[in-house]
Amino acid sequence: MKNEYASGQNGHISKLKEMALEANITPVFWSITANTVFDDKKMEVIPLQGAYAYRGWERAGGKPTKDFLYGNDQWIMNDALGKVFYDVNMYPKGMCEQGAGSQMTFNNRFIAQPEVIEAHVQNQVGRGMNLMGYYMFHGGTQTPGLEEPGHPYSYDFQAPLDEFGLLRPSYRYLKVQHLFINDFGTDLAAMQVFESENPVRNELDTTNLRYIVRANNGSGFLFMGNTQVRVNMPDKNATVKVKLGQETITFPSVLLKGQTTAILPFNLKAGTALIKYVTAQPLARLVNGKKTTIFFQELPGVNPQLAFDASTITTKAFEGWKAEKLGGNIQLSAGNSKNLEIKDKGGNTISLVFLNRKQAENSWRLKLKGQEALIISDADLMIEKNRITLQQAGNENFNVQVYPKGLNAIAGIKSNNEQATVFDWYAIKTIPYTPKLTITYPEKQNAIIQLPKTLPSNVASLILKVDYLGGSALLFQNGKHITDNLYNGTTWHIGLHRFMDGGDIELKLQDWNNSITGVAPELVKEINEKGTVFKAINEVAQYQAILTITK
Repeated sequence: MKNEYASGQNGHISKLKEMALEANITPVFWSITANTVFDDKKMEVIPLQGAYAYRGWERAGGKPTKDFLYGNDQWIMNDALGKVFYDVNMYPKGMCEQGAGSQMTFNNRFIAQPEVIEAHVQNQVGRGMNLMGYYMFHGGTQTPGLEEPGHPYSYDFQAPLDEFGLLRPSYRYLKVQHLFINDFGTDLAAMQVFESENPVRNELDTTNLRYIVRANNGSGFLFMGNTQVRVNMPDKNATVKVKLGQETITFPSVLLKGQTTAILPFNLKAGTALIKYVTAQPLARLVNGKKTTIFFQELPGVNPQLAFDASTITTKAFEGWKAEKLGGNIQLSAGNSKNLEIKDKGGNTISLVFLNRKQAENSWRLKLKGQEALIISDADLMIEKNRITLQQAGNENFNVQVYPKGLNAIAGIKSNNEQATVFDWYAIKTIPYTPKLTITYPEKQNAIIQLPKTLPSNVASLILKVDYLGGSALLFQNGKHITDNLYNGTTWHIGLHRFMDGGDIELKLQDWNNSITGVAPELVKEINEKGTVFKAINEVAQYQAILTITK
């Protein structure tokens, strides 16, 4: 992939491709960033797009953009919908540079809100993108000696995985999208895009509902968005009808909260059962033999409703749900239960499990003992072969829920199944640890942190939380400038594991410059009143537990 050369000489691209082939480089496809002019009559590569919810190269990270308006094509980065210079139907739609954050500069600061990052990706999928390549998903640090002049050493990018490998909220927000794409992507990839009758084209429009449909052979997903960068969107009550060739699907009215999005399925197959609609977002689909389990994320403030094609199921009673036969459908509304199990005409068991937003963000997909499974945990999970590593900050005790129930998938730990849920519950207790960092302040704008030599086995790292007022903070070790932080009003989290063997670290604050844009006015006022100063430096242990998966 060649970055941002679509408007350049086509011979350059052809030569690079020739050189790569001579070196036995044979990727699945050749691509180019085509958010500039792309001439498909000259280029022998696939055009892909780039877009950012926040534009770090613009004042204060940019203004409201049209990126949050659904369309049926791709677009030029700084222009309106529909102004590409090639036939988008000739190529697979995809993003090679989907901003999962954005880089601040010395003059332009902003906070990348996780719900905005999520909504930006959801919009891309809704408009037909089947390839999602991020920039950057993991922040980094510039290599010493190769730093780009005029930029900070840190290339954190406000990415889902930060410069030190710590998970930001945007990681979990995007994971909700990724789980959906992972398990429903095969269906989604074949679906075409169908715009609404009156699509919203004004990014400042806060009144009209933004929505689009992807469908194939009468089955599909309704995408709704109520998030706009730099604009506070009000709650909306949405009622949408999807007109298909042989029928019209009428979704019950749902509340779409401001700063949220939703993906609602229609004519969704589960085994041989046909789910006409659900007022909740599909999260994951597990198929184990004759049993299919679909997890849904509840929309905030919305009681789940759904309908089955009555001719495709044999179940007559729906415990915990209010049922009504209407035409050929059975309409259901959640009562005192949020989970549902039915039998289809093919003898399959279909389980629908509804999770709240926090549970959805804390869900992880994997295989356990040959079964498709799902884990819910507040901890960060790293899964490899027969081992699961749990990490979390500030809490030495871990809780894990495992589905399907009864797998006994964790070696050496007995599950607590007293709770009436569909999950096995595991509690892992470790020993608490009180970090002992010595912090001294030789000067008002200077702090020296003495690090411990070792950590207990259940502590993966220490996280230093630095709150300050000023323009920026620099980190030194052994007199060498390692990385830095540009002040935008948030706490600087530093993962100390990479510094443990190198001796003390030193923080130096630099003064504020009133030419800086993007920081909240009340914070600028506070800086000008109090000057450059540390407000607090605290440390928290990042605990770790390692689980072994039974075979």
